[in-house]
Amino acid sequence: HELAGIPQIPSFLSQTKAYNAFPYLYRGDSVHMAEMPAFQGIPCDSCTNVTNAADYPDAESWLAETLAGVEGGDGITYVCTAPLSNLAAVLRSRPELAAFVKEILWMGGAVDVPGNLEVDQFKYTTWNDKAEWNVYAA
Repeated sequence: HELAGIPQIPSFLSQTKAYNAFPYLYRGDSVHMAEMPAFQGIPCDSCTNVTNAADYPDAESWLAETLAGVEGGDGITYVCTAPLSNLAAVLRSRPELAAFVKEILWMGGAVDVPGNLEVDQFKYTTWNDKAEWNVYAA
């Protein structure tokens, strides 16, 4: 978020394991993309915690503290572009915090086109060929 110029929006590292792990093939693509010259040339004089993933704060602890700190009848809007594993882990351990989630906006899948599970390339079965990976992973 610091690279995008929005450092006020925090980034966290999840401690939760997804039910269906992201394929190693895709993980390798992420590493290769980060090594591309176009990404290497992005200046970031203000980046303070991007050198080591372990430096990022724990996502589940932050989420629990944030939900517990909601005052009055207001709740938060939880925007998620990943599996909902973080929220599920927090609500399993502290179900009373569910009352403080006003709405969930989640990148979840495709409607009129196949999802991105690529079942022909990986050894798994699924009943839903429209799912986006984050739905399948959860």
